[in-house]
Amino acid sequence: LTSVMALALVLSLGACSGDCEEILPSEDEELETDEDEGYEYLPETCPAHQYSNEYSVLEEDDRYHYQTCTLCGYVKKGVHKVAEAVEDQETASCSYCGKDGLNIAGIEYELYYDEDDEENESATPLGYYVSKYDMDLDARDLYIPASFNGTPVVALGKRGAGANAGPFANTTDNSAYAYTYTALQFLGLPDSIIEINTYCFSRACSLRYINIPASVTTINNFAFNICYNLREVTFEEGSQLTSLGTNIFSSCYSLESVVLPEGIDSVPNSCFDKCYNLRFVDIPEGVTKTVNSCFSSCSCLEALKIPSTLTTFSQSGLFNSCLSLHTIYYGGDEDCWNTNISGLYESLGASADLIFDADRYYYSETAAEGCWHYVNGVITLW
Repeated sequence: LTSVMALALVLSLGACSGDCEEILPSEDEELETDEDEGYEYLPETCPAHQYSNEYSVLEEDDRYHYQTCTLCGYVKKGVHKVAEAVEDQETASCSYCGKDGLNIAGIEYELYYDEDDEENESATPLGYYVSKYDMDLDARDLYIPASFNGTPVVALGKRGAGANAGPFANTTDNSAYAYTYTALQFLGLPDSIIEINTYCFSRACSLRYINIPASVTTINNFAFNICYNLREVTFEEGSQLTSLGTNIFSSCYSLESVVLPEGIDSVPNSCFDKCYNLRFVDIPEGVTKTVNSCFSSCSCLEALKIPSTLTTFSQSGLFNSCLSLHTIYYGGDEDCWNTNISGLYESLGASADLIFDADRYYYSETAAEGCWHYVNGVITLW
């Protein structure tokens, strides 16, 4: 599922029936929003997309480039990537479509080592990590280069950093309630990044859009915690993500839908806690458990895709206050549900009826009543 596809499913769910909360800290000046006009549509079924080598860029939203499938016309949306940068360089070009003028200014780098080699002065570094960003700059878009002075950039933030210590967090006010408002709304990441570390973007309240490249294997605790205006998080196709920390998207009040990538085995503790406007989450196949409070206080959550591999629901506050939940898309058939899920009623505690009373649709690759399948990655009822 791409962000376009997830949006199509969210729009199909209709207005939220719950008592949703709107708790968005506002700035003095209302920031503009961008719409990808002409690209929000469901493509026709295509056996295998074959994309042209030509890229297009929309004038009204030049943060992305687009490729068109030569077979069905489906439009693939991609984020600009910067291959390399050198000292004092402020702008660069996309290594795919050639668009120039991409902002890379204000970034500071430090050497990044394997966790076992951090105290070894003779160890060879893995590359650079982004240690700091100049919050006083007025750029709305920032692109992290894949390499700096010939050395790869492999991480965002320092491993094990504390609250307010991330490169995009508030560094002038170390109080527990410090919020960071800057011009920065959009962040484009390169294919060299493998780790996004603790509190990296915590309280970065102006951040609205971020794309997680397929190269990322680890997102650590509180990485995007309290990003009030974060609206869109996309994971690139072929994601290698295997490790998610706790509270990654907690208190991201503007987030509406998330499609988690295959490769993870659990939805961690408080992952989406207090995401008041979250309406849809696609939990991928391979996930075997959901952990305490991962959807707690998601009062607008309407639909959830549960994988056939899930065998464990934690009880503590898992779906607390998810009173709008009315649709379950199950990744297996009815027999699989009866085997893996039916016996978990008691473990869900007060949340049990929310799951078992919801409209339920089973996965089927052939047309069948009460079943669903993917059409170009979009959940579609037969």
